[in-house]
Amino acid sequence: MASHVSANNEADEARASGNELYKAGELLQAEIAYKKAASLAPEDPRPLSNLSAVRFELGDYKTAILFVNKAIALSGDGNGAAASQDKLYSRLAKCHLYCLDYASAENAISRIAGVTLQAELQGWSNSLKSLSSEFPDQNTFRKTVLDQFRRYKPALTDVAEYFAMGHDQMDPQTESFLGVSAQDSDLSFFFAGSGDGTNVFNAILNVTHKGSEARRKVSRMLHITALDMKPTAIARLLIFFDLIFHVGVQISAKRSKSAKVDHDGFVAIAYFFSCQIIPPFAAALIQGSIQGLIENLEAGGDGAEFTLVRDCDREAIVRVLRQWLEPCQGMSKPADVRAFLEEEYWPQKSLAPEEHHLSFAKKYGPGLTKALEEHRSSGKDEAMTQYLDSTWAVNNTMIDYDFARICEEYGERRSFPLLFHPLETAQHMAAFNPSAGPDSTAIEQLGAIFEALSYMILILVAEERLAIELILGEAADIMERMRYNLLERKQPTRKIGPQCHISYPMDYIGGHLTTFLIARPLLKEPGTVRFNNLLNPPEFANHETFQSEYLLLSDMDKISRHFSVTRRPGEITADDLKILPPEMVKMFNPFTYEDYMVWETTPNAIARRGRLLSKPELEKWIYGHLLKICLPYPRSISSGSPVHAPLNLAFLFSFFTRMFETGYPAHWITNILSSVCSGQITTSARPPRQRVTTPSDIDIKQPAVKFSVQPWVAEFTTLLSFWRRLLPFGADAAGGALVGLDKIAQYRISFASLFMKHDIVPHLSLLFWNPKYDLALLTSNYDDMRDGSGAVQIREQGMVCVTAFQYATQAKEASFWLREDVMEKMRKEKWQVCIWRTDTWTALARGVGVANALKCRTWTELF
Repeated sequence: MASHVSANNEADEARASGNELYKAGELLQAEIAYKKAASLAPEDPRPLSNLSAVRFELGDYKTAILFVNKAIALSGDGNGAAASQDKLYSRLAKCHLYCLDYASAENAISRIAGVTLQAELQGWSNSLKSLSSEFPDQNTFRKTVLDQFRRYKPALTDVAEYFAMGHDQMDPQTESFLGVSAQDSDLSFFFAGSGDGTNVFNAILNVTHKGSEARRKVSRMLHITALDMKPTAIARLLIFFDLIFHVGVQISAKRSKSAKVDHDGFVAIAYFFSCQIIPPFAAALIQGSIQGLIENLEAGGDGAEFTLVRDCDREAIVRVLRQWLEPCQGMSKPADVRAFLEEEYWPQKSLAPEEHHLSFAKKYGPGLTKALEEHRSSGKDEAMTQYLDSTWAVNNTMIDYDFARICEEYGERRSFPLLFHPLETAQHMAAFNPSAGPDSTAIEQLGAIFEALSYMILILVAEERLAIELILGEAADIMERMRYNLLERKQPTRKIGPQCHISYPMDYIGGHLTTFLIARPLLKEPGTVRFNNLLNPPEFANHETFQSEYLLLSDMDKISRHFSVTRRPGEITADDLKILPPEMVKMFNPFTYEDYMVWETTPNAIARRGRLLSKPELEKWIYGHLLKICLPYPRSISSGSPVHAPLNLAFLFSFFTRMFETGYPAHWITNILSSVCSGQITTSARPPRQRVTTPSDIDIKQPAVKFSVQPWVAEFTTLLSFWRRLLPFGADAAGGALVGLDKIAQYRISFASLFMKHDIVPHLSLLFWNPKYDLALLTSNYDDMRDGSGAVQIREQGMVCVTAFQYATQAKEASFWLREDVMEKMRKEKWQVCIWRTDTWTALARGVGVANALKCRTWTELF
């Protein structure tokens, strides 16, 4: 008897110790104490209840369910049993709801005696069940959400820039392609922002070359996905591969018959790839390829034998190909190109032909020989320019006709992406071929590179081991569709790798945050994601600052824990820059000269609780991103190194999903969602205090303060009403702040009086305001909005912001989704709406009455 009392006393002491540790947030230590108490008092339900609370708080809902059921089984009908059991059944119901197990949740809810608590949990369950039953096909629902919502704030111009020549280098990649996985597994590469295709060429040449170096046959299937948001870029890649394949087949046929082989076709491809103006034989070959591709695609083909084109992309690609059959207005003759380059790029630039250029000209441009000789002897260009103007042609594939048209309307000439030196481009590419003779021209050397590429492609095609998938779309959107198997494609795969290459400036897509959230889940392990920063490297002192700006994390260990990646060492140091002139080294930080950054995958498993952020730290991190989206720090619109803040509120839901997958409890995330929906958050995070966030900005300790996010509540609750169906856990209805999807509609509103120079900066929001408040309060008081001190009335009662909308440049029309009750209120009170720049904190034009907004359809009408 005494030993039994002693054991109970020890159990009570252990449990009391566990309670103190639990209150202090030391959950793992509390769990040890509770387990001790449970072992000492196996018939006592309280330690088991405590263990269920610990597991619940850690987000381990399945284990919490086991402990709850054990505690319930031991609970009796004594004094206070009903309240104790209500607490257990409530926890059990929440666990099941977070796990999306509605039937088990409702069974637990039915056993709760407290009417108010039962009704609250039943309402939560009913709302989740209703969403599931109304939209049973989650894939269709997710695809519709992705179709309707972009992740970035729009720009005034909805046609992106086009650069025919990219910045990627034709250098051997350092990845050991043959060693990344088992020899018999396929190789898959994903190139986002494919540009001129240089990285695609690299992958083919390196894989085949390394296989030959290893003296073994590479039997793997090589699958390459090349993605670009410009149909112009995809169309140009199709032409390139069509030419590479058919010219290679023709030469192979001649060789098989021992016939004389010339290399004119590959020289023509080199002209196509690198030159603004091209000789007649190259122009004829290119035009023939374009015409053939149009016929092929319209008949349901995919271009070359090894390329794949999605059906949904054909129309846009064919449209571009048809444009290239006709001259481009304003740039239709070689004289136009020359005048443009002389004005913009090459004033007083001499061609200075060498001796071997003359022999090249005799073969490929006989009429040019005399003109070149005259230029060498006298320095005069007249005969040469006359010849070029009368016989050569503009390489139309270097020009995006749509982008040129928009720029023309705004009186700008940057529509023509021709500002590069063709010979320098060819020489840089040709450097990949060290066997080229010293007397060959850069064009001939580049042609030799393409001949080698053609040879490798023909081998792979003959062995049915090559597929190059060309996809038109925005990188983050396409990758998210790939992750959920929602992408229309010829060869569906849900994983990419071993490499993902992001070859456009990260700043346009939200930097590391977008790359890690969207690309990392697709990568095979081991794998790498590679990208560089071309837009604004001088703005960052080092990698830590670069990471701080885009992730609001600088510590590599924390980054690895949350995104399952780690940066491969190899950054540029001051010692590496000694080869540069001292004035250049003084002018910029070493980070300015960084090339590709390589991030390697780490095991993608749920992190242990002790390795994650505490609840206050997680809230600060998420609220920091929220405030950065809502209140980005003002910045110049004419900077040579712009640092954008392009993400909108819709992007946050990918962030919430990743944090749950990382191991953060669903109820932590749900509490954050509810706080935002309430319009007021309490946080130690602050909106950005300067254009670039630094590690010290992240680490600074700030007191927690209340902060109003009321202007963004209407949009956030609209978005959450959709995303509840897609989140991997059962989010509650945020205290009744959400609405049914039949109460959300799409609207369009025209800004006919808006006039603005061509602008591709992604920093626009829609700002609705009650005209009884002075809009100048916002224009002149950014600090008040940021600090939550001034402009209180307009912020709390007279202002609604929408960050996730689409803008049609030609129609000058914005389209957006918003809850109907908010729109009706604004109509009745005669609110105004304008397009608002979040980079300069100014309106672009006078407001338009919300009454002018056209209601298009409700969400349920999409299904």
